[in-house]
This record gives sequence, C-alpha cells and structure tokens, in this order.
Amino acid sequence: MRNEYDFIVSTYTLHHLTDNEKISFITDLLSVLTDDGKILIGDIAFASRAELEQCKQDNQLNWDDDEFYFVYNEIKTPLEHICKCEFVPISHCGGVFEYSQEILPPSPSFLPLSAKEFTTLRHMFTNG
Repeated sequence: MRNEYDFIVSTYTLHHLTDNEKISFITDLLSVLTDDGKILIGDIAFASRAELEQCKQDNQLNWDDDEFYFVYNEIKTPLEHICKCEFVPISHCGGVFEYSQEILPPSPSFLPLSAKEFTTLRHMFTNG
C-alpha cells in the first residue's frame, strides 16, 4: 500500500500518543502518500515549549497531564531528515501541522498560507 493517498487528515487525536509514538506513526504514514501527498494534523499544539508551559500555567485547573501535546520545534527536529514539517498556529493552544515527502532546509518561520487557505483551516478547526 505505497503511494496511495494524496491527503491524510487527523484532528485532535494524536495528543494521546507520546512524541516517539507520533514520530513513528507519521513516518509510517509518509510511506503511503503519493509523491505530492500531504499529512495534515490539527491538534492541541504549540510553537515552543515556553508557549506550552505558559498555557499550562494559565489553565492549571483544566490541564490534562495524561496527554502529550505537540511542540513544533521538538516534533520537527527528529523528522527533518525524512520529510518537510511545517506548522500553522490557529489559536493560543492549537494549530495545523503539514508533513510532506519534500525535504527542505530547516526554517524558523511558519508555513506561509494564502488568505483563503488560512480562512479554510481556521473554519475547519473552530467550527468543525
């Protein structure tokens, strides 16, 4: 089952996996994408560990210590040699990851989206 899918989409489920399990899962999914295929993951996520810690502090009463929230600069590094990983923050505690087979040099910036793409993603993850 190689090169069969143009898109694989996951929303608000992978925070139940440890980072190592996420990396293994994403690696497995990459093998079933078409050459131009993409994995889109919308989840509770932060650009940095500092942002996660601030959110945790601000939401102490509601924080779930049994979940493993995405941190972009930590999940990106182990995958850089096998795929392109980009992150679009959608809110103070959520965002969309895009993984593809294309490997680019590491970049500190976030994925540049058109206004239409951003509006579509925001609608998906705030109304869906």
